[in-house]
Amino acid sequence: MREWRLFPIDTLFFRGSVPYTMDHSPQDDVYSEFPPPPSTVSGALRAALARTKGWSGIGRWPDCLDAVLGNGFEQPGSLRVVGPFVSLGGRLLYCIPRHLAGIGNPGWRPVAFFAPGERIHCDEGELALPILDRIIDPEDRPEPGEGIFVTVAGMNRILRAELPEESELIRASQLWESEKRIGLELERETRTAKNGSLYSCHHVRLTPSTFISVFVEGLPEGWELPARQFVPLGGEGRMAWAEVGGVLPRLEVPRDEIMRQRGAVLIALSPVFLERSVLTGKARLELPGNPRVVSGCVARPVRIGGWDSLRRVATPVRSYLPAGSVLFLEIEEPGELLRAVDDWGLIRIGPGSCWGFGVATLARLPAGGRES
Repeated sequence: MREWRLFPIDTLFFRGSVPYTMDHSPQDDVYSEFPPPPSTVSGALRAALARTKGWSGIGRWPDCLDAVLGNGFEQPGSLRVVGPFVSLGGRLLYCIPRHLAGIGNPGWRPVAFFAPGERIHCDEGELALPILDRIIDPEDRPEPGEGIFVTVAGMNRILRAELPEESELIRASQLWESEKRIGLELERETRTAKNGSLYSCHHVRLTPSTFISVFVEGLPEGWELPARQFVPLGGEGRMAWAEVGGVLPRLEVPRDEIMRQRGAVLIALSPVFLERSVLTGKARLELPGNPRVVSGCVARPVRIGGWDSLRRVATPVRSYLPAGSVLFLEIEEPGELLRAVDDWGLIRIGPGSCWGFGVATLARLPAGGRES
């Protein structure tokens, strides 16, 4: 699985699904989302690949490319994408899993894990509320890390239910900063300012040595990743410089522990779409081994839509669990689930996995978690 690197030429802007004027005036600040949604980056990749095969960039690409690039979100080709992720100086970073509890503000540092506790009955059915796996002074108020990223080495520690080292944690402030921009819509005919159309938005400026990584597989012989060229990326006419990097680092899933516990921690590495019935444990996950959610540590869902460039209409907006979300699973046949984990320690779940959605990995339950 090869790495495709994107280095922004200037700032980047990835607009969310909320309209500019939703409950606000057009002059209110609108902040760019970052990291960008998988559909944005996989779309940029597909378009760049099509251009290398002679597509002009206008209208629909030739039908002969559909076998590789697909034809719309519901009709994928052979191309498979993992990511996007943020990298710093060549080090791949993941959003910190939310079952890691820390103290300190600022200067958050991990001190414990959340784990599923005793079962309770509530209006959603039978669930196990998360509890800390060790005693912490309540005055310290342990909470998940916000705006924290972890290296591959640190993530492998977390998969073993070990606390990562301070050197393995990267703050968002080390990766990018927000930069305010003022925009003005123009009249198409006269190219003069349109009355009442001044707006404000915040772009993202990546720090030096920071870039976007996406990993690609499924390209047939004769296809190469676009490199040493400019690629349109996101909104506001932003551009990035594309390069080919290395290979995807391997995550070390603790298979023996998962087999013994007959349970696991599912960590979302990219946004995941799951039905409410699955999240509340009323329905099983559509994965081998018949796993069921018994608890979780999740943030507020992110709303992700898109744009159909051929029909020129917006695509449906869905609520996704953001990267870093954690679900605690009980597994009837853990061996079957582990066989679905690929050579890179990844498992795909939910729709859109070929475009980069639903990429996850498995960790052992922390001490104090439910074990058989």
